[in-house]
Amino acid sequence: MAKSVAVIIEHSPMNTHRTSEGLRMSVGLVLGKHDVQVLLFGEAAPAALPTTPALVSAHELQKHIKALVMLKRRVIAEAEALNTLGLTESELLKGVERMSRTEMIRLVREADAVFRY
Repeated sequence: MAKSVAVIIEHSPMNTHRTSEGLRMSVGLVLGKHDVQVLLFGEAAPAALPTTPALVSAHELQKHIKALVMLKRRVIAEAEALNTLGLTESELLKGVERMSRTEMIRLVREADAVFRY
């Protein structure tokens, strides 16, 4: 039976490789037939926005998020973090969900395994 895996990402995609690596690793977990869901908390929430990495000296994010969505895995951005930045759901990459922090924490508690980036 597939394990439920929550991948928590909470670092800004603009100043570290961790966000990109967490997303890349999440795609790899799907190959193991795991039920993967990626949770973008706090500073990581903007990773769910369309970007041009070369223009902002950031790492590739979109291709990993699009792959997860295509593979029917959940990518969830924290609503409170997005609200703080004045971002709406319509600005997110296609397929990315917006969810309250409380609901995201519930998903983490219900997961069989949790990875934190």
